[in-house]
Amino acid sequence: MQRELTDSEVRTLVMCANGYTAKGTARECHRSEHTISDQLSAAYNKLGARNAPHAVAIAMARGIISRGDVL
Repeated sequence: MQRELTDSEVRTLVMCANGYTAKGTARECHRSEHTISDQLSAAYNKLGARNAPHAVAIAMARGIISRGDVL
């Protein structure tokens, strides 16, 4: 059973797709780097991804992230 990503997890993946690091995402989203890392880990697990590029690719293939989200 596939679990849905939270809005925060999607937002974090979009930032990642746009080249932001966890530290940069934390700064832009006014969250701690730990929180961003937790969100990325949760997204990887839910998507079955091995790393950030893999998670972004899966999210795009599934329509979770669109090309319009990536600058």
